[in-house]
Amino acid sequence: MKELEVDGMTIYKQANLSHYISHFYTNLYTYEPHSPNIVEAQKKCWESVPSQVTEDMNAAMTRELTLEEVVEAITSLPKGKALGHDNLLTEFFQENVEKTTPTLLLAFRAMLSLGLISNFFNKGIITLIPKYGDHSKLGNWRPITLLRNIYKILVKILAQRIEVYLPFVIRPNQTSFVMGKNIMDNNFLAQESFKWAIESEHDLILLLLNFEKTFDRIKRGFFLQPCPN
Repeated sequence: MKELEVDGMTIYKQANLSHYISHFYTNLYTYEPHSPNIVEAQKKCWESVPSQVTEDMNAAMTRELTLEEVVEAITSLPKGKALGHDNLLTEFFQENVEKTTPTLLLAFRAMLSLGLISNFFNKGIITLIPKYGDHSKLGNWRPITLLRNIYKILVKILAQRIEVYLPFVIRPNQTSFVMGKNIMDNNFLAQESFKWAIESEHDLILLLLNFEKTFDRIKRGFFLQPCPN
């Protein structure tokens, strides 16, 4: 990135670019105060959730890590990815899997049992990748974090555990981000809905919500609030 267009002005030089980019994303990701009705909205949201994680599911997902899980996670990581702070390639762990997995297992178990993770473990390198549109506009760049492979290994293990139980808590009509489904299925659903409404002479309401740059708009604190009983 050599320059940016901001309010009719052009920003040059690395120091100026770095300052503006830092300020832009700091403001973008700063948590905004809740509206007065947010508590009630949260209550209604959770009440409408048809499925929840059971005690048995939770026990299975939080059981103690095994050596086999660490090995499987390492061997399933894709090769040729960008490096994190430690400069350790995926190939390093895969070629030395028998030597590295016992130590990693001990470290992961300690982290999960104590609930403590060092800043070294999840420290990453933030960089920007271009999206569609005018690349002189910072809104058309997306920040990503290049993480250490040690971090990716633990996350892979936890993701594989969660994946087993996702079909039990995700609604069957969700099409995006679900293996075996396609977001384009919504087009067919809309067409079938229109056909049903016409043939049955029933009223029909379709609501389309389009979030601009969804990853910028989600407030994760909402999902971290305790679920009402």
